[in-house]
Amino acid sequence: MVAHRYIVAVLGLAAACLPSAPAHAAELVLSPSSEWTLKEYDDKCRMIRTFGEGEDAVTLWLDQGSPTPTFNVTLLGKPLRNPYGPNISVRFTPEPEYSRNYLYSESSKGRPVVTLFGVLLTPNAAERALLGLPPETQPAASPSAPRSDPGALTTTRAAGITDIQIGRALARPLRLASGALDAPLAQLQACAERLERQIGVNSALAATPPRPVNQSAWVARVQQGYPLYLAKAGEEAVLDIRLTIATSGKPSFCEVQSVEGLTSFNDTACLLLLRYATFEPARNTAGEPLVARYRTRMTFKLPD
Repeated sequence: MVAHRYIVAVLGLAAACLPSAPAHAAELVLSPSSEWTLKEYDDKCRMIRTFGEGEDAVTLWLDQGSPTPTFNVTLLGKPLRNPYGPNISVRFTPEPEYSRNYLYSESSKGRPVVTLFGVLLTPNAAERALLGLPPETQPAASPSAPRSDPGALTTTRAAGITDIQIGRALARPLRLASGALDAPLAQLQACAERLERQIGVNSALAATPPRPVNQSAWVARVQQGYPLYLAKAGEEAVLDIRLTIATSGKPSFCEVQSVEGLTSFNDTACLLLLRYATFEPARNTAGEPLVARYRTRMTFKLPD
């Protein structure tokens, strides 16, 4: 795996004039209308479940490319249309609610899509401090969940989840009656471990690792991406990111494995890297391209 480091500084700030926030309608509570389904791809694993039916149906994707406590969340469905403002609220009940950035788009079939990169089941240290919450306490050690195993701690927490709440940016807040997430996340982790082993084989076969192409040009585009509302709030962050580089040389999957700062930076970082970064793919001794990983640390830093 190749590692690199980028620093994103603020090049300019502009005041944003936003209309008044819309009034929120009653919460939309959706029960599962499908079972969890696992799909495996060349660059990621995905757990899929649909909640609700008809016009209210929402499909949930949980994505991972490697074994890590974080995962990417995608929600698809008409209840997500026309979100307002830069922040969305997230809660994996009974864990505390927190707000973070998100990406909004539409699918090829015109379905509204909300995407969150590098999601945790509970607020991280920076978010807990912002919310005035005490530092996170770890559950007592046990043979099934030793303190030294973050994955086991995530599984313990996932077993207690009752539902997933998404709000603030939505005109009608959502509550997905997911039930416990330990089983689906365990399936996701097992799949990600298999994928990690396969890409590890590719790395062992690679004669040359993935190399950035025209790096100065796309790094310049990335440097313009500091979220203005976070800059105005004086927020900074350092992100540990792992990209999966396809045989075409384009990043096909982005994982924020850890962040020192707010997770609101995650979506901006992954969006910019997926959109602008280009690479010469890893190749074996015969010159054939291979799927490979590329690790980078991205720093969002305000000028002194």
